[in-house]
Amino acid sequence: MSSFKEVPVFKACYDLNIEFFNLQKKKLSRSAKYTIGDRLINNSLSLLSDIQRAMVDGNRKIVLEVALERVGIIRVLIRLLKDTDELSTKELIRYATRVENISKQLTGWYSKSK
Repeated sequence: MSSFKEVPVFKACYDLNIEFFNLQKKKLSRSAKYTIGDRLINNSLSLLSDIQRAMVDGNRKIVLEVALERVGIIRVLIRLLKDTDELSTKELIRYATRVENISKQLTGWYSKSK
């Protein structure tokens, strides 16, 4: 089994989690921090756990389905932050691009697991 740091989708998700923590800590208003921000952090941490489980679990397909569902939730939460003026358009594009990259990697991995 590869080290977690050697798996590109794990590293991308890990880096995105760090960005979300910094976003919540430094930028979000109090109301957004404890509502949308908390949900964003919880879902991104769960996504990281899903990826880790998929790396070691023999039944990757089910775990990756759950991970892909979480990606969809994260997309909605990021959009909600933009629509409530917590993110700029530039930040939305940056986060959305990173989430899309993770989604593509998970989808490819899911396709190979069939």
